[in-house]
Amino acid sequence: MPKGSQLKDSGKLGRGMMALPHFLAGGGEIGALMRAKSWGDTPLGPPETWPDVLKMAVSICLNSRFPITLWWGPELVMLYNDAWRPVLGKTKHPAGLGRPGIESWPEIWDITGAQFTSVLTRGEATWSDDLLLVLERNNYREEAYFTYSYSPIKHSDGSIGGVFGAINETTERVLGERRLRILRELAAQTAESKSVQAACEAFARVLGAGNPDLPFAILYVLDEDRTFASLLAKTGLDDAFAPAAVRLEHEYAFAAELDPAWAAKPLAITRHVRQPIEIGQFLRLSVALSGAIGQLHGLELIHKDRRT
Repeated sequence: MPKGSQLKDSGKLGRGMMALPHFLAGGGEIGALMRAKSWGDTPLGPPETWPDVLKMAVSICLNSRFPITLWWGPELVMLYNDAWRPVLGKTKHPAGLGRPGIESWPEIWDITGAQFTSVLTRGEATWSDDLLLVLERNNYREEAYFTYSYSPIKHSDGSIGGVFGAINETTERVLGERRLRILRELAAQTAESKSVQAACEAFARVLGAGNPDLPFAILYVLDEDRTFASLLAKTGLDDAFAPAAVRLEHEYAFAAELDPAWAAKPLAITRHVRQPIEIGQFLRLSVALSGAIGQLHGLELIHKDRRT
């Protein structure tokens, strides 16, 4: 076969296949996924039939390093880039690519759907700053925060074909700032505590003041033999869930009642009565546990009273 024919044939992708559209070039993992996807099975249809404005938006999206999503047509079909991929978690990718947005985000559609409708009908951009959205993207419900703007994607005749989203997840910063505020408040409230009782009561006041990170807390003090725990303070729980006294078979039996895996872990935080309780250690432990169980529901703090 002549060399010219070889070069010509090398550009073919196979019988019945067409050359890939240039606007799908680049884009890393998501770009490769878009080029391999059978778009004829989606509401958008084959890429070569997409409107020019959508092609341009897709090219910008794929080649941007900022998290970007596109929502196209009356069904608000979802497209996105590599930078936005982490927002989808473990359960929404890759199934959500090229599908109506409501299929991937039913848990927040009452919020985002209304914002999309506003953009499509009024042609004005939206703005949300550290907006709380409770997501189900990792097989459990979690609070997430986002700063983002939705703006209209317009055809050459001025009609609106879809929505362009520039989105930055701020969850880590928002939670970090909130926990630091709690830490400062705990330090301030317990600084003058002269006894375990006073310190625990201060703990309960701060943790009970609408604290979403620790919706409940139970604080006990152990006797010298570490076999008996007495309730000193609690918040967020009824009396039925916080017994006034608990007998322990061994040092960590109380923690083991919550989860057997905790039995071997040093959950008892021990300090002399006249020393400040190390609040930072308490909060770091709570954060570590929240990662282990998916969503933190509370932490029981056992404090050793070493009166001398």
